[in-house]
Amino acid sequence: MSGPKGVRGLAVLLCGLFFLGGMGIAMARSKPTKTSVRLDAVLAGLEWGQSHEKVLAALEKIVMDDFRNATIGMTDLSRTDRIRKQYVDKVDRIKSSFMQLAGDATASLEVSIVGTEFLRDNNEAVIVVRDDVATKYLFFVNNQLYKVAVAYDPSYIGGMAYDTFARATSDKYGPVFDEKLDEDGFVVETVWEDTAGHRLRLLNMEDTYDTFLMVFTEVGLESAVLDKHVVMRAKRSAGPSVSSDIDALTEGEDARTGSAVDALIGVDTRVDLMAGIPEEERLAMEAGEDDETKKKKKAKESNKKRTKKKSGGDKSKEKGAGIVIY
Repeated sequence: MSGPKGVRGLAVLLCGLFFLGGMGIAMARSKPTKTSVRLDAVLAGLEWGQSHEKVLAALEKIVMDDFRNATIGMTDLSRTDRIRKQYVDKVDRIKSSFMQLAGDATASLEVSIVGTEFLRDNNEAVIVVRDDVATKYLFFVNNQLYKVAVAYDPSYIGGMAYDTFARATSDKYGPVFDEKLDEDGFVVETVWEDTAGHRLRLLNMEDTYDTFLMVFTEVGLESAVLDKHVVMRAKRSAGPSVSSDIDALTEGEDARTGSAVDALIGVDTRVDLMAGIPEEERLAMEAGEDDETKKKKKAKESNKKRTKKKSGGDKSKEKGAGIVIY
């Protein structure tokens, strides 16, 4: 191969190889796949976009229909009345759970498992419905139902690993659209999207709540709050900011010598943190962590290992057999 034609031929060959190589890379990176299975079975008689008034009316009908089905053929009127009261009480609990997510009334919900699923004073609201398996949080924005969060009862989940639960979810809804990992490579969120405009996020909440959270949303309605929610979650995950004074101290001599407090208040302080502690406990603390702390850390690390992506955790489908997937 010589001369101008040979050079041009070599260039064409190299371009072809680069093109095929690029195709190989592109092919290796699988594109997100949207499932054809609708991700809104969780509604169970409700509809996206309904007002909280319509949702409450629909829930009341569903509960009372359950009562009628449970008492078909029952001739004992006193027993029927007792059962009816149980269902009426359930309706009352659902109605009283409705909350406009504004002001200090949301404080307890903000530190709950759904604390990052809403933003206070943002024209959002919630209805809470409990059953034998989980607690459902029905979220509204601009008085339109757009999200259903399902927090499984830890006692129902038992010791099930996250990857087992995620696999059972895929068995019902199809291929995973995306996965999010933390800085250590552990799966913290698995995402499904369907072709009808719905999204399901499965969050691994084992470390903090010993359970999993499924969050179903109607993508179009969710767009009204999504940007604000993403910003809010990022701020919360970053933790509280540290003042510039403390930042400066942690980098200086005071932090290393343990006299940061002295530098801040301008006096020499000496506090015996071991005062009043029995000698045995003092020695144990000086030696390191107590047994209980070590056990908790070991359990947490073991728990994380089984949820690590491609970690070779429990592959048995039998462990997830019979689990209710909403």
